[in-house]
Amino acid sequence: MKHVHVYGDSHATYFFPKFFGYVRMGMDPREIKFEGQAIPAASVAGFRPGQSTLDTKTIISENAKKARYLVLAFGQVDLELGYYYRKVIKKEDTNPQKYVAWLSDIYETFVGTLELSEHVALKGVNLTVLSHLEFSHQYVSRIITERTDKSEAENAQAIKELKGEILSEQDQNAMHLEFNRNVSRIAEKNGIAYFDINDHICRTDPVSGIRGPQMGLAPEYLPATFDHHIADSIKIRAIHIRCALRALGLETLLS
Repeated sequence: MKHVHVYGDSHATYFFPKFFGYVRMGMDPREIKFEGQAIPAASVAGFRPGQSTLDTKTIISENAKKARYLVLAFGQVDLELGYYYRKVIKKEDTNPQKYVAWLSDIYETFVGTLELSEHVALKGVNLTVLSHLEFSHQYVSRIITERTDKSEAENAQAIKELKGEILSEQDQNAMHLEFNRNVSRIAEKNGIAYFDINDHICRTDPVSGIRGPQMGLAPEYLPATFDHHIADSIKIRAIHIRCALRALGLETLLS
């Protein structure tokens, strides 16, 4: 049996099907098992020295050197929530370009410290579900203000300021795609694989017929709940797992 270890933020949940999930995806659960951890709120920003409160760095470092097949999947939390937290709560002077460069430098430094096995892949972030400005504002404002030490009045002001800072779906995705390009370069520099799933979940423009990540997330992957994770299904889990297996050179396990 091949054991693939995955460590990521909460968006990595899709890599961990139950026994029947493998069967429904057409895979033999006696041949392949995904294990590891999807760590809620884990961020690339937390990879800085002395910054993590979740002990994510230790979890990854200890498992990276003993996992024969390893996937790291971080960044989504930073891009969809961390950016706005730094912008309106911490009042940092940043913008999408500066933020992505800063985040990428942190990730590159962290990956460079790891003792990696022979089969490693970095997964890029997904296209955003934050496609409607009012939904995005309500969701992001709730998350970034729920655990601050600010007063109620200060949080109310931050929520008001956030209204003018929320990026359009196109601009949010531009940030995601730029981050992915950087993660791909980090992987290449370290002699490891890179993959993302965006070619499989993007939409087709109904007018031009153009399909691609630059067009955004296909509507069937939008969640029906008040959430920023893509909709869970057998199909979306199969996309995650199949893309990971290809990146790790385990294509023979695909039916």
